[in-house]
Amino acid sequence: MCGIAGVIKQGSKENLKAILTRMLEATKHRGPNHTGTFISDGIAIGMNRLSIIDLSDSANQPLHSEDDRYSIVYNGEVYNFPEIKKTLELKGVRFRTQSDTEVVLAAYILLW
Repeated sequence: MCGIAGVIKQGSKENLKAILTRMLEATKHRGPNHTGTFISDGIAIGMNRLSIIDLSDSANQPLHSEDDRYSIVYNGEVYNFPEIKKTLELKGVRFRTQSDTEVVLAAYILLW
């Protein structure tokens, strides 16, 4: 199972990165395949990924929307994501991965 970490705190990006790095180090054993981070103004999210569905590097997290407006770290499994993906594709959504995480992100953006 993956390890997810995040922090919302005022401070420099360097400080947020240091906090997030320590948090992810504590859960490294939960996701040996990849560690990814996203740090912005006052927020830092990261994940130690255990690859299960889409094993490619393109499915590493955090995943970002095509316009980089939205980012996601997600741990779980959407069992009917192929059906949801087909519905989203009919609405014009293009996918870059085979991951359920990208489907969750795309559905959120479409419904938002």
